[in-house]
Amino acid sequence: MKLKRILITLLVLLMTGTTAAPPVAGTEPRISRPGEYAGYSPGLYEEWVRTSQYLPARDGTRLAVDLYRPAVDGKPVQRPFPVVWEHQTSTCCRCPPSSRPDTGCGSR
Repeated sequence: MKLKRILITLLVLLMTGTTAAPPVAGTEPRISRPGEYAGYSPGLYEEWVRTSQYLPARDGTRLAVDLYRPAVDGKPVQRPFPVVWEHQTSTCCRCPPSSRPDTGCGSR
């Protein structure tokens, strides 16, 4: 009997469209799609700095790494942040000038 009452209540709510709470007046709608992000939290930093260095791998290969960090007045912020890791194979130093960037170096 209790389950039946809950199901009827849910059905009525779904039919009337009142399942979601109305937005609070004066708040920005939440938007998250490619190239557009708004309504969640404010941006904390307007600047960033890049640091480049080489990291040695176990086999002795040196991997070039660029670190992008938030900054204030041109100096990196000194607190820990989550890491977003992105990597790509790069042979651009050996590519002939006529090669297309979207196809790697083309024929070698």
